[in-house]
Amino acid sequence: MFGTDRTVATRIALAAFGGLGGLCLYILIEIVDDDVISGRAFLVTSIFLGWFFGLALGTVGPLPMRKALIAGLMVAVPVATLVTLASYRFETIDDFLESFPLFAALLCLFALPGPFLITGLRDGLIFDYASLFDEAWQAVVRISAAFVFQGVFWALLLLSSALLGLVGLDFIEDLFELDGAVPVLSGIVVGLAIAVANELSDYVSPSLVLRLLRLLLPVLAVVVAIFVAALPLRGLSGLFGNLSAAATLMGMSFVGLTLISVTLDRDAEEEAGSGTLRLSVQVMALLLAVIGLLACYAVWLRVDQYGWTPARLAAMAGAVIAALYGLAYAAAIVLRGAWSQRIRQINVAMALITVAIAALWLTPLLNPERISSNHQIARFERGEITAEALDLWTIRNDWGRAGTAAIARLSDPAHPRAGDLEPRLALLDSAASAYEFQSAVPPESLAADIETLRGMLAVTGEADALPEAFFQSVGAGRISYWIAGCERSTPGGNPGCVAVIADFLTTSPGLEVFVITMQTSRSIGVNTHGSANAGFRELRPNSLPQPIYTGLPPEVIDRIRSGAFVIGAPGINALRVRGVEIFAVP
Repeated sequence: MFGTDRTVATRIALAAFGGLGGLCLYILIEIVDDDVISGRAFLVTSIFLGWFFGLALGTVGPLPMRKALIAGLMVAVPVATLVTLASYRFETIDDFLESFPLFAALLCLFALPGPFLITGLRDGLIFDYASLFDEAWQAVVRISAAFVFQGVFWALLLLSSALLGLVGLDFIEDLFELDGAVPVLSGIVVGLAIAVANELSDYVSPSLVLRLLRLLLPVLAVVVAIFVAALPLRGLSGLFGNLSAAATLMGMSFVGLTLISVTLDRDAEEEAGSGTLRLSVQVMALLLAVIGLLACYAVWLRVDQYGWTPARLAAMAGAVIAALYGLAYAAAIVLRGAWSQRIRQINVAMALITVAIAALWLTPLLNPERISSNHQIARFERGEITAEALDLWTIRNDWGRAGTAAIARLSDPAHPRAGDLEPRLALLDSAASAYEFQSAVPPESLAADIETLRGMLAVTGEADALPEAFFQSVGAGRISYWIAGCERSTPGGNPGCVAVIADFLTTSPGLEVFVITMQTSRSIGVNTHGSANAGFRELRPNSLPQPIYTGLPPEVIDRIRSGAFVIGAPGINALRVRGVEIFAVP
């Protein structure tokens, strides 16, 4: 049966189609490397080719090749168009691609339409749950098998190359070096694997995986039930307040709805008949509403504290989807009757809603950078946050053209709070990095910190005071770090800091400074700075025979403060040759 001419022709056709996809990818990369097309054109073309070839290969088998190509085009064209629109939110494609929510939206637009396309183009039944369920899980099996086969193929090829290399035969290695060989071969192998998986669709079934997944539902239901029962005892304030809590809740929600869907299967005939499993479905469906709403609450706490950002908007979108699933599932259970059939229809509706939200994310109707910029500026203008708390760097550098426009509004001298913003805007223009901007302190605060440090930091060695240029060179962040060390007490009752000035690097002009501070009650930290032009530059400290990072005791600070130290050459010899000194460090 599997050796007929038609079967062989299908294998050749899909292998060739996969190879063509790999060749297109290679050509596209080469064109970009040669600066033939712009980054935006490369992105849009990549999205189009990826969705076209990916959806066509993912739907062929259940669909004939002609309809699979149509399916690929039906998704690739609108997705590429949406990505084109969304990319203009940023000046450069690199900035656009740094947005993680973008990839979450694209993943939804790649994974979810496939089953609907298959059932719609083949049967004309877009909303038939049994067919959608079958095609979704069959696609998972086909695609997984194809990529496992591809991995095995490349492992075998690499081993074969190594084996033949032992006897001086390098033709496989030469194959790897041919232009385009790797992507073309990978595409051929994936296409061939999908063809074979389609031939064996009656034998390669997801049934075993689905039956095993069912067994996890009672365990998950118990864990979530314990969590929900513990909430009144623990309280919400200790559990929430960061996005990781929301991410955990959303993760559990999506795992729960997957296991519920697996347990209910494609229809009433295939759904689990075990009383334990059916009870677990009902309990988990009710609990999903709770953890979905809690996920929304966890995200809202962050928004209420710090305002909207693109990441929080994406988190809220995920939390809302999880809550809608949970509330709809809970309603299906409460209404009793044909609750399992209602859950199946809910899955169809929610899949389409998720696709719609993912598509909206790429349109001007749901521009997360614009929404976030406007909200943060509005919070500042209402007096909810100070100029120092307004993250101007992120707004201007990470939130695309909407963020740049928001900063332009704030830079207008006619802005009602222009006076408050002027120092921060000046710093924004001069700062070279986010760290430099965020760690900067107002000049008057820096001057006060320097005076505080001078009052606690003992200075010894070849000078009894540090020059002003030293403090200006090290920066506000390091000064705050040293003050924290000085505020700790050594075993001798001294402030936990001391500076030693001496000519430690005899081959370099000027003096060097060691600043030694308490990090903990058992260890110290050492910062080393050397003269450089009119200021100081940071050097790397070390110590013998015990490295600094192993934790030198704070008693060292007391000894230095009392003068119980000697400045001299370290107790090591070096091999000197041609101006180079080679030495060993234990």
